[in-house]
Amino acid sequence: MFPGAVAWFTLNFTSTAIDEIQLLGGSQLVLMGSSSLNVKNVSGDGTGFLYVSPSSTLKITSLLDSCSKIFKGAELVLLNSLPRVDLTRSILVYGKLTLERSPSVYVGREGGTLTMFPQSSPSSLTFGDLKLEPNGKLQLLNYDVNSPENCRWVVESTKSTISLGSGSRVDIFCPLSMKGDKLISEKGSSFTIHGNGSLSNISMNVVSLDGKLDPGFLSIGNGWKELVVGTNGQFRFMPHREIKVDRIVVSGMLQVEGPLRLRGRSAAAVNTFIIEAGGSVEFDANSLLSHLVSIINNENNLFASSNLTNVSEVHAEYVTINGTWKANKLHIDPGWKELFVGSVGHFEFFSVGHYSFHKLSVNGSFRSLNAMIIKGLTKSRVSHINVGSSGVVNIESQKKTTIHSQLVTIDGTLSIGNLSVGSKWDQLNVSGHFYFKTDEPLNIGAIRVGGLVNTTSPLGPSSAIKGEFFLVEKKGKVRINYQGPPSGRHEGASNTALFVDNIVVHGTLEAGSLYASTTNLVIGATGVVSVDWGGAAGGEGFGAGIASSQGGSGASYGGRGGKGYGTRAVILPYGNIYKQGTWGSGGGHGQNGKGGGRGGGRIALFVNETADISGVIQMNGQPSQVFKRICLITVAETVLIV
Repeated sequence: MFPGAVAWFTLNFTSTAIDEIQLLGGSQLVLMGSSSLNVKNVSGDGTGFLYVSPSSTLKITSLLDSCSKIFKGAELVLLNSLPRVDLTRSILVYGKLTLERSPSVYVGREGGTLTMFPQSSPSSLTFGDLKLEPNGKLQLLNYDVNSPENCRWVVESTKSTISLGSGSRVDIFCPLSMKGDKLISEKGSSFTIHGNGSLSNISMNVVSLDGKLDPGFLSIGNGWKELVVGTNGQFRFMPHREIKVDRIVVSGMLQVEGPLRLRGRSAAAVNTFIIEAGGSVEFDANSLLSHLVSIINNENNLFASSNLTNVSEVHAEYVTINGTWKANKLHIDPGWKELFVGSVGHFEFFSVGHYSFHKLSVNGSFRSLNAMIIKGLTKSRVSHINVGSSGVVNIESQKKTTIHSQLVTIDGTLSIGNLSVGSKWDQLNVSGHFYFKTDEPLNIGAIRVGGLVNTTSPLGPSSAIKGEFFLVEKKGKVRINYQGPPSGRHEGASNTALFVDNIVVHGTLEAGSLYASTTNLVIGATGVVSVDWGGAAGGEGFGAGIASSQGGSGASYGGRGGKGYGTRAVILPYGNIYKQGTWGSGGGHGQNGKGGGRGGGRIALFVNETADISGVIQMNGQPSQVFKRICLITVAETVLIV
């Protein structure tokens, strides 16, 4: 048609076929009549407009490259011809859109929008392939004017793929049922289902997202073989019943509103769940803080697998976290074969039930807001728990965390609020930092410490360290209730008990007080065993110093205490070098009844065969805390070796 022309094409009772119509320079074509026009190509320069009037039918074989309006009572038919039908510009459908024999349709090559308006039909659209070109748009509005709550769109792909190009957009204003082989979205694309809280269903084999998918309340039918959320991908939804996926890879954002039950499609468990560096996964994360107090109040009940209300369940085999995964209450029974948290990975959750693994490796951050029971998947114990050099594991609950493991390696940091080692650990290797508290025995076959082990628990006779070998390497430090609180008046820190066949100290072993029974003891030339300041508090103990506001005296024990500035030591030496002694006494207080130094702790060593001591055993008292007229207190108790 000529530029600026307006033409009416009247269709009579017989169909008409035309190879091509060109609309140029703002020209407009109105199809009228009660028959159909079959056109291979409608082309132009993008300024023309095509109208299909009521009772008229336009059939397109290959290309519709003009803005078009299909009036109510009119029909647009897209024919199944090779390779596809292109709708390049905006198509406004108020009437009927017929997809004859499921053609492959490409939408929006020139930035156009295909829109189905209220009262349009049908509600079910079946394509071969459906592709939104870059910046193309598809809008399916609520077609049911009288009962909008009854609206439900159905979109299917019979050949293979529904794909969204870069910058394209799909908006569905009713619940949607979508079916196909693949759903693929490119960077900058957006797919939103405005379902008003009603359930949508997306049944696919493969879903690969580098754009945004926001379906609202979602079911995925029998499940997906693969879900990939690319670097720019965003997938947010509210799950309905179980979500079944064989393989999940997240490099972008996966956000689940509410708890999720995740399983495999082909098998009971997801085979592979990978969160790549930069990827973010959230399960019911918005509830994590708001529910935390009420969850803690019910913490004792959360180990029961039957109590799964508002709990996410993840059944998987291999889980790798190099990004961030945050979950509210999380349950993984029957367990995972392997969990690996990479150096930039962050895993934060509230554990529910037993956590069972073949192998657990943490090189990033692992934080449980609840006590845990960690055990083996097919055996009673995990074969190896490894905290790598950049790993930080924090189980901060003061309720008991039980770890059943054969080998525990700590090159990073492991911090546990209340620890039980179960029946036994075969070996513990610490090159990093190990912080814990416990009131149970630590039955560990072999302990090697080249880093730091620190606990404020005394590890007394009822919670002793038991094993075959205890090695503190040259750079290692073990600190057990060091300078811990006195166990009573005139007493010092509680005994730490070591019942270990072989004790070798080349580094530092510090305790409040120490009781050790061993076959062989080695304290190397660089080794230090110390219970400094582990005795009675200032002014207490059988040889306590005398208080004076001008400066108290030192405490007595094996020798008489030193004279203070304001008083002499009154208590004479006491005790017997042939009998097991007690704690050192505290120095006398000074001004304001304060400042008396604490006495030294006590050590009892029972060695059955060999004692090789080339290093230092020390039980020094605390210097006076009054810095005028100082009296230095050094009080040590008897060392007994049998």
